[in-house]
Amino acid sequence: MKLFYDIVQFDNKDRINDEMSPIFGICLYDEERFPYSHDFCDIGKLRGFSLLTQPIGLIWSEKYRCYVIPDDVCFDEYKYNKFISRVEEIIVLINSNDIVVANDLLERESNQSYYTCARTARYLQSFLNLSNCDNPIVLDPCAGVGNLVDGISIDRDKIWLVEPNYECYKTLCEKGYIHVVRTTFEDAVAKKMFPTPTHIIMNPPFSKQRDILFFNTACALLNSGGTIAAIVSENSIYEEIARYKLDYGLTIYDIARNLLNDAGVSENMRIFFRNVLALDQSFFDSVLTGYNEFGFSGACARAYYICGKVRKKINN
Repeated sequence: MKLFYDIVQFDNKDRINDEMSPIFGICLYDEERFPYSHDFCDIGKLRGFSLLTQPIGLIWSEKYRCYVIPDDVCFDEYKYNKFISRVEEIIVLINSNDIVVANDLLERESNQSYYTCARTARYLQSFLNLSNCDNPIVLDPCAGVGNLVDGISIDRDKIWLVEPNYECYKTLCEKGYIHVVRTTFEDAVAKKMFPTPTHIIMNPPFSKQRDILFFNTACALLNSGGTIAAIVSENSIYEEIARYKLDYGLTIYDIARNLLNDAGVSENMRIFFRNVLALDQSFFDSVLTGYNEFGFSGACARAYYICGKVRKKINN
């Protein structure tokens, strides 16, 4: 079963209404199924395609139902032609069953080890506003190597980090962090291995809606007045509500308000929407794409910033 592709150009008016909407996308299909959609492709081939195109910045968007080409490629003819040539080479490899995925890509996907770049870290940190808190306790529940907390201007005995990976744990200790909890976030919460945080900053793993679970757990930890600065995947939201027709350019707050009582939304997502609506909406930011000034290191990503102060604690 061979894999094919089409290039899709999005309507310019969508770009005007939402400057982060895609310009070009790539849709996959096989020789037996049409219309093109990842639902009609061999899953094994789709995974190989996703992993091999990840380093060049191609990412699946549940919202747009295609792979999105990064903006910097779309605006440069040379880059665009080179990019499409690489996509074609990968499809040839997949169709010939001569696909070899590097171990580092497989390990990164398995561990969801997509570290946050410096600009994104600074952007999230700017929402913490630690100077207005007399006794801050900052928590990063998926610390990695500490990119999100490096540079925060408070004593390190006020920072708590949760990280199960031993190599990352060693790096955090070498950096001088005092409170490093080497376990999963779920285990650390269940065993009460850190104090109640006043501020949470995180870029959680995106796979299987774990970012939604992390966000809900984080909100349950924060008291009224607590601050969260988080990233959640666009796909984690749209994989459930792709059927729901929403206008482009909506903030995550608008989406939560529209879909909170929708019968098709799962309870986990309903809790997420309740938590979003419990935050000060002035802190919200629109969808972003990877490989721009807020890009992610190692992979393109489409995600939402959710940064806000808890107005009223909700018991999930």
